Amino acid sequence: MVYKILITTSRRPSQRVRSFVKDLILVLPGAFRFTRGHSSYEDLAREAIHSGVTRVIIVSDMRGNPGIIRAYDVLVNPIGLKNIVSIIVSGVKLAREAGHSTSAPIGVNVLAVLSDESSIAEEFTEAFIKAFYARVYHSSLAENSIVASIIGLGRDTVKVIFTYRGNPIGPILRLRRPHVMIKDD
Repeated sequence: MVYKILITTSRRPSQRVRSFVKDLILVLPGAFRFTRGHSSYEDLAREAIHSGVTRVIIVSDMRGNPGIIRAYDVLVNPIGLKNIVSIIVSGVKLAREAGHSTSAPIGVNVLAVLSDESSIAEEFTEAFIKAFYARVYHSSLAENSIVASIIGLGRDTVKVIFTYRGNPIGPILRLRRPHVMIKDD
């Protein structure tokens, strides 16, 4: 089953944040971009319900660069969004800057997460599973999935590299954990 994910930005994003959202759409199966404009969270929830989407991702900026990725569940009654995961983006190399492919692979419907098994990488693996409907990497997923390799860099920082059939695609991310990354019910 391919889940649909609506990805948008905060209001009045920089060009770099818009480019980052385009790169995210490359590596998240089932994701599509929505131009937010002046839409409120309630308007985003209505658009998500109308489009059959169960997850909304909002990328906000900090000094012109991607700053925070927030994942929301779509609430039907009352209509709204509920924050489930927040991730701080401390660095990003866009696909065009890294020389990676900027075209989405065809027929891919799974994001698989491969962790280096450090405690911080495992935490981000759990966040990716919850936010992006990812699965834990298994060799049976290798052929037709995008693999997000999560490498622990320190106490609260990881590097994420996306690959498809062994070739890098999309952005290279440096992510930091906020005080509370995964929100409990």
